[in-house]
Amino acid sequence: MFLSDLVAGREKATDSEPNGRRFLAAARESDSLASSLVGRAYSVLENKVAV
Repeated sequence: MFLSDLVAGREKATDSEPNGRRFLAAARESDSLASSLVGRAYSVLENKVAV
């Protein structure tokens, strides 16, 4: 599943429907993963520039 699919699903999803809850949970998880990966990449770049 692509991130754009999750974003599109999150825009349409509500907590009242089972699929909506699933989409919202997946979107939160992907947001967390994306921010973690960006943070790690930034840290690696920061270390390479400092050396």
